[in-house]
Amino acid sequence: MADNLPFTELDFGQIKANLKTYLKGQAQFRDYDFEGSNMNVLLDVLAANTFQNNFYRNMAFSEMFMDSAIMRENVQSHAKELGYTPGSRKSAKALLNITLNNVTDNPNFVTIPKGTKFNAQCGNKTFTFSTDRNHSVTALNGVYSITDVPVYEGKVVREFYTVGSTTDPLDYIINNENLDIDSIRVNVRDNVNAVSTKKEYIRKTSIFGVQLNDRVFYLEPYFDNLYKIDFGRNKFGAEPASGNVIEIEYRVTKGSEANGARNFSPINNVAGFPAQVTNTYTAKFGAMSESVEDIKFFAPKSIQTQERAVTRSDYEILLKQQFPSIQAISVYGGDELTPPQYGKVFISVDVLGSIGAGDSEIIAFKEFIREKTPLTIDPVFKAAEFMYIDMNLRVNYNPNLTTKNSADISALVKTAITDYSEANLNQFGIALRQSRIANYVDAVDVSIQSSEILSKAIIEYKPALNVITNPAFDFVNELDRPYALDETVGFANYEPAISSSTFTMNGTEVILQDDGIGNILAVTSAVSTRRIFQRKIGTVDYATGQVKLSKFKVDSYSGNNAIKVYANTANKDIKSPKDRILIIRPQDVTINVRSI
Repeated sequence: MADNLPFTELDFGQIKANLKTYLKGQAQFRDYDFEGSNMNVLLDVLAANTFQNNFYRNMAFSEMFMDSAIMRENVQSHAKELGYTPGSRKSAKALLNITLNNVTDNPNFVTIPKGTKFNAQCGNKTFTFSTDRNHSVTALNGVYSITDVPVYEGKVVREFYTVGSTTDPLDYIINNENLDIDSIRVNVRDNVNAVSTKKEYIRKTSIFGVQLNDRVFYLEPYFDNLYKIDFGRNKFGAEPASGNVIEIEYRVTKGSEANGARNFSPINNVAGFPAQVTNTYTAKFGAMSESVEDIKFFAPKSIQTQERAVTRSDYEILLKQQFPSIQAISVYGGDELTPPQYGKVFISVDVLGSIGAGDSEIIAFKEFIREKTPLTIDPVFKAAEFMYIDMNLRVNYNPNLTTKNSADISALVKTAITDYSEANLNQFGIALRQSRIANYVDAVDVSIQSSEILSKAIIEYKPALNVITNPAFDFVNELDRPYALDETVGFANYEPAISSSTFTMNGTEVILQDDGIGNILAVTSAVSTRRIFQRKIGTVDYATGQVKLSKFKVDSYSGNNAIKVYANTANKDIKSPKDRILIIRPQDVTINVRSI
């Protein structure tokens, strides 16, 4: 009977083989030659039909679940059920310094209007940037100048809908998949002619706290990578009335293609006047639409936060979702600090294409997260700080096994170290694994026979000159404690746990170092005549790696415009503090290549 016919296979050949096996089990087909008969064609048709049905049902069933869905539309639909809006493209952003020339009549201020356009170059491509709001420029000593004006890449587009019957509301679809959803502005006016009476509606991501008359709109994904807006149906926000005209304004952007754009110039006069333009930094933060894989990853996690920042991961998920430019983020409570700062949560942020984060970015981060934190918690943002690695490598190679010379080997090793740093570091909470670095070095060339690596942690300090400070540096690693310093023996062979680059104190060039019993000393920098210049200007805890200086005043310093404080750790693997990112810079790497 057909009930005994298996349909578990998804392969065409196996399905056909199963059909043959089944027929050969029937008395009338026991000695039948299937290969040389017309029955073979019928079996092909039956197998193909079964294969197609199995494939269709398997795919249809897979698309019912986010984990197994492949089509973007279905993944977005599942994300919508979780209250998650997939990320769109993001416009590249730059900050411009603008000086207006030949301003007549000496007005109190000049307004640079919203939509003022600028061209910028990125390689051989030209991109258009524009302002997203008005900016007022006041005169200082007769010069009309303004700094840090944000401009965004993309073309501004407007779409209009006339509201029909509110009992059958329209789908207000935004008809461009390359928009930046953060740029969406919605205005509603009474009718086509009532341009001056338009009212702005604000985007909301949840119905929490929304009243029935609040002018808000909601954004959700639609088919074909598009988005649509909805209103509150007079329950969770005011619904536009029949005959109202809805104006949807947004930017169409090229996303990450415009990152790195520079050499900005105004397309026309700015506010009616010739202008000189320089950019504070090259364009950055542009991003492409969120990938299917990222939607699958973040959508289930977003429902955990419920648009509320309570746990450490809540802050990380909400901020990364809203600001794709965030490259690394570390969140920790004020109770973890010394001394504790209760009622605060500290957030260290590093953004793509920059070192740390700028003031304007931190303001945007804080404005976004403030509404989502408990009333008694104060979020405190700070640009990411860094802990660097001073690395000294001794590489032994056999010149008979390669055509490369020692300089070639040295250059390749330095590149390998940079590759390791980019692939394994540049994040919070990451440790330097010396064994992995050794693997990178050994793989550079077959001629490398062995390598020795000595690493120290570096924290840079930039003190204000001639000002007394009490800085502290937390290396969070156990230090390699030296023997107690014997001044009668001298400093020649003494290896301190803490040391520093040179700086000037009270007219004398000195360095910092510990004495082996927990005190930080200022000693003169010349090795041959080294002596203690000032005793006990700080303390060091060898178990925790915490260094504290007291009444520290500096006349001057050089060397990367910072004082480098070095720590000789007890372990070869070096971990980073919770508020610092570990980085290996090329200038901190010394390589000695020897032939054997």
